[in-house]
Amino acid sequence: MLYSTQVQEDRYISPFVSSPTLGVKDIFLSVVIPAFNEEVRLPNTLKHVLQYLDSQAYTVEVIVVNDGSFDATAEIVETLQAQNPYLRLVNLAHNQGKGAALQAGFKAAKGRYALMYDADRAVPIDTIEDWLNAETPDALEHIVIGSRSVEEEGVVRRFNPFRHVVSLIFQKLTQWLIPDIEDTQCGFKLFPAQAYRLFADLQLEKGFAADLEYLMMAETHGFYVEERGVSWTNMAGSKVNVWVDSWKMLFAMFRIKYRTFKGCYN
Repeated sequence: MLYSTQVQEDRYISPFVSSPTLGVKDIFLSVVIPAFNEEVRLPNTLKHVLQYLDSQAYTVEVIVVNDGSFDATAEIVETLQAQNPYLRLVNLAHNQGKGAALQAGFKAAKGRYALMYDADRAVPIDTIEDWLNAETPDALEHIVIGSRSVEEEGVVRRFNPFRHVVSLIFQKLTQWLIPDIEDTQCGFKLFPAQAYRLFADLQLEKGFAADLEYLMMAETHGFYVEERGVSWTNMAGSKVNVWVDSWKMLFAMFRIKYRTFKGCYN
């Protein structure tokens, strides 16, 4: 298993991106957005995402997974669908967690790639542009994950100081599980179809630990993972409870390690 925190120097334009033979029924990129009670943040996020994708030449779909919200999250998506035919809504009957929402979104996705994108749009959507046009040679199984720790030119980060300290502590803990990844929890990850479909079938974590589980499954199945620095802005309205969810994540780390040892992800 090879991880990289450096942008590779020798890159080429993906023939899939530039191919003129891409059929109208083919979907190049699926953007999966898990959403729980996001009526405040979701409208701006979807405006941000849809405006960018409207200007792209490749085919797309945007899948919002409503994780049992009891506010107007679903209604917001349904209203926008009239003007955006590639916008899809997946409804979960009750709140199950971010991981469960991602799993449902990945199972519904049809893209050559799927982008995990948090509803708070902490990472600008146009970050994906360089990723899609810069694959490593023979990287059919290439996974790219955003990082708030890896430095790259032009990266700007605006953190909540307290949450940043807690995040750094957690990052150190997760390196016991995945030592070569600096930031496992950034909500901006790009998976090829063979990865996200496999992970959705094997996934067991329903909460925020799904990110960790995906990376452990990537290691188990030999996927190449590249960690790239991204600009990131702390957005108000986070659904993460620092105290409660930090403990849940700690226990999840042991579950994931045990499952890996037992071969549950094989």
